[in-house]
Amino acid sequence: MRRWEDGARDTVRAVLTAATAAVSPQVLVRTHVRRIEGGVEVRGTPVRLGPGACRLAALGKAARGLAVHAQAWGPWEERVLVGPPGTPPVEGFETLEGAHPFPDGRSVRAGERLEALAAATGPDDVLVLLVSGGASAMAEVPAVPLRDLQDVSQALLAQGADVREMAVVRKHLSRIKGGRLVALARGRVVSIVLSDVAGDDLAVVGGGPGVAGPSTYEDALDVLRARHVLEAAPPSVVKALEAGASGRVDGAQKELPNARAILLGGNGDAIDAAHEASRARGLPVVRAPALGGEARVCGRAFAEVALAVHETQGAAVVVAGGETTVTVRGAGRGGRNQELVLGAVERVAGRKVALASIGTDGVDGPTDAAGAIADGRSLARAHALGLSPAEALLENDAYPFFDALDDLVRTGPTGTNVADVAVGVVGER
Repeated sequence: MRRWEDGARDTVRAVLTAATAAVSPQVLVRTHVRRIEGGVEVRGTPVRLGPGACRLAALGKAARGLAVHAQAWGPWEERVLVGPPGTPPVEGFETLEGAHPFPDGRSVRAGERLEALAAATGPDDVLVLLVSGGASAMAEVPAVPLRDLQDVSQALLAQGADVREMAVVRKHLSRIKGGRLVALARGRVVSIVLSDVAGDDLAVVGGGPGVAGPSTYEDALDVLRARHVLEAAPPSVVKALEAGASGRVDGAQKELPNARAILLGGNGDAIDAAHEASRARGLPVVRAPALGGEARVCGRAFAEVALAVHETQGAAVVVAGGETTVTVRGAGRGGRNQELVLGAVERVAGRKVALASIGTDGVDGPTDAAGAIADGRSLARAHALGLSPAEALLENDAYPFFDALDDLVRTGPTGTNVADVAVGVVGER
C-alpha cells in the first residue's frame, strides 16, 4: 500500500527538479536573451558588440552552458572558458579548469589568462564576462601567497562564513576581483551574471571581477575578527589587509565608467519555477523566509513554518531559497543542505510533512549528493537503524545518516548554480 509520504516525496522531488531546470543556462538564455542589431538584449538591457574586437570569457559552475549558448552572439576574436575540474572542452574556446571551493595553481593560470584577455581589450573593443557562482575560486590571481589564501579561505569556511563574507575577504586579497579586472581593459567590459547570492548583489558573485563594490579592506578585517580567524590568519594576509586599510595600497575599484553588469538569472527564478510546479499539482504555495545562517537552525525554522502551514491550512507546498552555512564542530561528512534537513528530522517526526533541500549546482559540500530528503517517518526509521540525528549533528555527520536511510538526493552536477532551494510538502489536517 502506497503511503502518504511516498506521494509527498514525489511532489518534493518534482518541484525541486522544476526549480533547477528553470535556471539552466539553456532555459535562461532562451527566455531572457534575444539577438538585436549590433548585439544582444539581456532582460531588456541592450549589449552592443563592436565596433572593435569582441572577446568572451565564461567562468564559474555554469560557464560551459553559458559559453555554448553565447557562441552565436557575436564574431568573437578570443573565447576563454574557465570551469570546474572535468569541464569538457567547447569547440572554439580555450578551455581551462579551475579548482573549487579553494583556488589552486589551475585557478591562478586561469586568472592570469583573464588578465591577459582584459589587457588586450583596446579602446574600441568589448570584453563580455559570463560570470556564475564558483568563479571566485576557479579564477584567481592572489595578492598574497596562494597557500596563505587557501589557508584563510579554509579557516573562514570552517567557521561558518557565508558567501558575502568570503567574497569581501577574497576580493581584497586578489588582483582581479572587486572590479580590478576591468581596470586592465581600455575598452568596455560587460558582465552578464548568473547569481548564486541572495539579493543578487552582482559585486559578490564570483568576487565581482567586472563589478565595483563598496566593501573595504577594513570590512575584510572585520570579517576575520567576527569569524575568530584574525589571530590565526597567515601574516601575509593580515599585512596585506592592514596595508589596504591604512591606504598604503590601492583598494578595490569604486568607479568603473567602462563597465556594466546585467543579471541573467538567480535564485528568484528557481523559486518562481517551484511555485509554478506546485500550483500545477493543485497545491497552494507558501514562501518561507529566505535561507541564511546556520544550516541546522534553518532546518528547524523551515520545519516550524511547514508545521504552522499544516495546522492552519492543510495541504500545501512550502518553498524557500538562499544559502546557509555550517560551523564545523565535528569530524563528520556532509554539506549545508544535508545538515539543514538533518536539523528538521526530529521536529517533523510523526507529522504529515516531507521536506528536502538541495544545492542547485548538484553538489553539497565535499559529497556526491545535492542534498537530502526527510519526512515524518525518518526519525523512527533512523532509530530502527541505531542512528541519532542529534549525534549526527554534533559531528556534522549528515551524509552517513541519510545514506543509511537511502535519503540522499543525488542529481549529479547540474551545470548551473543559483544557491539552494528547500521544498516542503504538508498533508491535509
